[in-house]
This record gives sequence, structure tokens and C-alpha cells, in this order.
Amino acid sequence: MTRFRLRGTHLEALLAYAAIAVVMTWPLAIRLGSEIAWDMGDPVFNAWVMRWTGGQVLAALGGDFNALHQYWHGNIFSPERLTIAYSEHLTPQMLQTLPIYAATGNIVLCYNLLFLSTFVLSGFGTYLFVRDLTGRPLAAFFAGLAFAFAPYRISQYSHLQVLSTYWMSLALFGLHRYFATRRRRPLVGAAAALMLQNLSCGYYLLFFMPFAAAYCLFEMTRRRLLRDVRTWTSLGLAAIAVAAVTWPFVSPYLELRRTADVGVRTRDEVVQFAADVQAFGTASQFSRLWGERVRAYPKGEGEGFPGFTILALAAVGLLAGRLIQSGRRGGLQPVSEAGTRRTRSDAIFFGIAALGAGLLALGPIIRFGGQAIGTGPYDLLFTYVPGFDGVRVPGRYLMIVALFLAILAGFGAAALLTRRLGRPIVMVACALVLAESWVVPLWTNVRIASPGFELTPRHLAMGDDVSPIYRWARDAPGKVVLIEFPFAEPAYDILATFYAGEHRRPLVNGYSGFFSEAYLRRATFLRRIPGDFDAATKALRSSGATHAIVHEAAIPDGRGHELSDWLLGIGAQVVMTHGTDKLFAINK
Repeated sequence: MTRFRLRGTHLEALLAYAAIAVVMTWPLAIRLGSEIAWDMGDPVFNAWVMRWTGGQVLAALGGDFNALHQYWHGNIFSPERLTIAYSEHLTPQMLQTLPIYAATGNIVLCYNLLFLSTFVLSGFGTYLFVRDLTGRPLAAFFAGLAFAFAPYRISQYSHLQVLSTYWMSLALFGLHRYFATRRRRPLVGAAAALMLQNLSCGYYLLFFMPFAAAYCLFEMTRRRLLRDVRTWTSLGLAAIAVAAVTWPFVSPYLELRRTADVGVRTRDEVVQFAADVQAFGTASQFSRLWGERVRAYPKGEGEGFPGFTILALAAVGLLAGRLIQSGRRGGLQPVSEAGTRRTRSDAIFFGIAALGAGLLALGPIIRFGGQAIGTGPYDLLFTYVPGFDGVRVPGRYLMIVALFLAILAGFGAAALLTRRLGRPIVMVACALVLAESWVVPLWTNVRIASPGFELTPRHLAMGDDVSPIYRWARDAPGKVVLIEFPFAEPAYDILATFYAGEHRRPLVNGYSGFFSEAYLRRATFLRRIPGDFDAATKALRSSGATHAIVHEAAIPDGRGHELSDWLLGIGAQVVMTHGTDKLFAINK
């Protein structure tokens, strides 16, 4: 590749992405430690996951080495095991903020910093990769914006794991540097990035790895390395290292499938959460610019509109490979014919990859406007490739589409920069990308509705604000197993799960990507009380709970006392009252 001089530094680009992330998520920056980004659903649950696993790691660092044996056994769905494996374990994200959590104990602060970092690092990783491919810092900066603030991300603001995409572009960057320099250090970096991406999101373990392998084959083919033993050996060792680190974090999920019949999705469920063909013409309803205008076929996990600006520059990138130039010390010079072919082949590869990922996003049955029009290639993956029957949302391939389109758009920006007005055009394009993903003011602490119940409190209590009931549960001697009412109402179970990270006692309630059979059976009798009192009492006693917390204010029309009356009627005793919340000791 032709040598070039950077106009600016990596640090300046990183700081620019950070500043833009603050603006694009305002006013989150002034609520970092008090309100969680977006809603009080999955973000609150993910905060518990990191609170549990981070707490176990800190305990181990403090000398309690047995704590790591409980790493996967989160304290929800008691007495079930491996409850962390009911969803994403988020280990890299937890480690990323562990020092901050150790210093502050504020998991909301940690979560929000991670949320912001997904934009900053996704942009920066893409910037490094596209800068290396094109030699154009401004084009690379645009590509970083196009990925970090792709319109598809708006639909995933509740899913930290899906937003954690920065390792993908860093892996591609490392692989490209390895093939360009033939040095092993970039390959080590690429392998580390792939490991961290695998552990950050199980979807990308399955969805992105084949594209990374395809990129290796693409580079080997165009560099005529397919018969090079040294290259195959180096890549093979890197693959073994990635697999060796990934395996210990995959095995708990496999054990759960073997022992608890948890972890398998039905085909109908997967079809439901696949993207429709019209998803590409459907923007998130929360987009200030396009939310009411680009709505071809709204459905859950089906808002894949890539943005007009990104599409336009991606088209330029595909069509104008010969126009891309590279910087030299003496000024701008056209790339060599070989360089031109490389750039054009890069564009073709990422164009095909984007189409492939988009096709897989459509799931086992391809639908147009809700009507089935054929069987998709994802059906083969679901049927024959291990692991694909454990993930529910093929539509999340749309994030990989967004990555490849951003890279193509970077090529387009590089081509435009060879023109007289190219620089102002690309700068305007940067602003347009941000406009198409504008959601300011970003929502925080948005409550989840539970039909038939009052809204949950909007405030997430931390530190000294935590209810004395939870502090009692944390500090009480002897065995304490909690159950909270309302039971099996997602909004309330999510909050119960969150505070389980505070008291760290076993909790019969729970919330996750899967639900245990025992929990679902109990929900039949305990979700609505009063109902069948005898069946509810039997379900409660069989749960193993020693104490119950009743949130009387959650029941409308002042009927919350009926829950407390039921518990008193079966011999439970009031231990503590805080406002309208009551703690009971359950007599066996």
C-alpha cells in the first residue's frame, strides 16, 4: 500500500468520536450515575449481569477464590444453576468497567459509560480500518461515523451486547495489517479482537466469524497466498487460540441445554424475529428525522433502514474504485494500477458481504410485507449448524450489514476526496449521517408497562438510597431466599433482579433471555393473587423462599393489601415495613 501522512492523530479522531457521542446521546452525560440509558428493561437486567459477575471477580481478587465457582450461578430463578447462561454473560463489558465499579459501586455509571463507549470505539475501530485501506483520514472518519451512528443502532439502544460491535472492525484492521505487512503482531491483535467480540455478544460469535474467515480467504486469494504454508500455519494457530479462549464461555450454555432443556429456539420464534425485506425501508420510530416518514413495514427487530447518506456514498464506493487516490509525501498521487485493483476488489468483497449479511437477516422464511416469498439461506444454518437454534433474532445480521456499508461508504468518501469539492461534500455527509440518527434528547429510565399493574418506580435506588428491606436481606444472618410480589410481571421482575445484585441473596424471581420451567410453573399460580389460594400457597412453599417482599403499591385500586393478607393468612410474619413495601418471614 502507498505510504501516506496523517492529517491529525488517532487521539484526535478518538476524542472527536467521544465528543460526538456525548452530543448524540445528550443529556445522558449529565445523568451518568443516576439514570440508565434508554429504558428500564434489558439495560437494567444487563446491569445486574455485570453487577453479579463483577462482584464475583472482585470477591476473588479480595481472596475469596471460591467466588469464581459461582460466576455462572447468578442469584435469580432460585434454585436454578447457570442462570447467567440464560442470556449474554457480558464478560468483556464487565471487565472494561470493573475498576470503576470497584471504586464507586455504581453499576448505572458503569453501564452508561459502556453505552457511550460502544459509539466511540465502534467509530474509532472503523476509522483505523478504512484509513488503512484508503489512506484518507477524512474518509476514514466518515466511515467511523457511518458505523458508530448507523440508523439501525437506534433500534438496539436497549441491547448493550448488540451495540458492542467495536471488536469487529478492530479484527478486520488487524487482519488487514497482517496480510499487508506479514508480521504476526497484527494477527495477534486480530485474534484478541475476535476473542473479545465472541465473548461480548453470542450473536456475533455465530454471525461475524464466517465473514472474518471469508475476509482471510479473500486476502489470501488476491495476494496469492493460498498455497503458502506459513500463512495457513499462522492463521491456524490464531484460530486455535480464539477457540481455546472462547470455549470456556460456550460450555456453560451447552451444559444448560443438556441438563435443563433451556437454550433452544423454535423455528416459528426465529421466523418471527427475522427481518422483512421491507425492513430496509423501515427506520426506527425514534429517529427524529425519518421515524414518521420511512416506515415501509414496522415490526419488532425489523428496522433496518441504512440511511440515505450512507447508501449514497456506499454506491459511490462500489462504482468509483478507480477514482480513489492515496497520499504521498510530495502531495496527492493516483494509486498504482495494482492499488486500483486492490481498492476495487475490496469494494466488491464488502459489497457482496453486505448483500450476504442482508440476505441472512431475512431468516429461514423470506417475507415481503409479511407474506412469505421463499426459503432463505438462514434455514440451512438453523437446521444444520450447531448454535443457530439457540439464537432468536436473525434480524441482528443488520448490524453486520451496517458495518460493511460503512466501509463501502468510506471508499465512496475517499473517491469524492479526489475531486475539487470533495472535502466539503464529505464534511456535509458527516453531518447528514448524524442528522439521520438524531434522537436527542436521549431517553433515560423509561419505565416498562405491566398491564394490570401500576408503573414501576422511575428511580433506580443505589448506595444509601437502597430500601432498608434490601439492606436487611443483605446483612441478615442465616439463610435468606427471597421472592417478590408482583411475581412474573417483567417490569417488576427486572427490578427485583436489579436489586438482587445489591443483596446477593437467592431470588425466586428472575428475568432473562430464557425462563426455567419451574419459574413458569410457579408463575401460573403466583402471577395473579388472589386466585386459587391453595395452589398459590403450595407454589410458594415449594419455591424454597424463606422471605417475601410485597410491593403493595404495584396493585391498582388499593388492592395490594390482599397480597399481604394472603401471606398473613398462611402464617407469614411481618419483619419490616418501608412505605408501602412489606417484608415477610414465611413459616414452613
